[in-house]
Amino acid sequence: YSVFVVTDPLRYGQKGEVFEANERNNERASDVPMVIEQPPPSDLVVTGVTVPSAVRSGQPISLSWTVTNQSNESASGTWTDSVFLSEDALWDITDRPLGRASYTGSLQTDGSYTLTLDAFLPAAAPGNYRVIVRTDIFNQVYEGVDELNNRTASPNTLNVSVDEMQIGAPLTTSLAPKQEK
Repeated sequence: YSVFVVTDPLRYGQKGEVFEANERNNERASDVPMVIEQPPPSDLVVTGVTVPSAVRSGQPISLSWTVTNQSNESASGTWTDSVFLSEDALWDITDRPLGRASYTGSLQTDGSYTLTLDAFLPAAAPGNYRVIVRTDIFNQVYEGVDELNNRTASPNTLNVSVDEMQIGAPLTTSLAPKQEK
């Protein structure tokens, strides 16, 4: 790898913040490349997702999941897991984010941890949903080719219901900060 140093970078046009006659000499690459050796890869896998059987849209929900290191190498540091509400068992960009939780420490071979997320279920149409957990969402743990198995859907569905509204009848409700109904 090469290291680049940029001084007075271009911001909102063709010039940096400092007036210079020559704006084209503000960056330079290192003369000698740097070797970065990756550690041996770990393999973080979501091995269990626990969801309640039913919840009302906009109400509090508590979810938990377990992540296991299935490699022969330990993983250490801090990484973040993200949780999504999905209409199917496959993660895609339309899945609604429910929240994130972080793990800090070392995870030895076959070691595992369990995290819990308490959140409000976002506004959703009535129906059955899966909860998908993606461990190490920011790729903070080197896993090599095993990055592809970092997401798992809940084995059970979550039945979402909504408050009924009657035409011509007021519905009294309240919302907490950042809560949707």
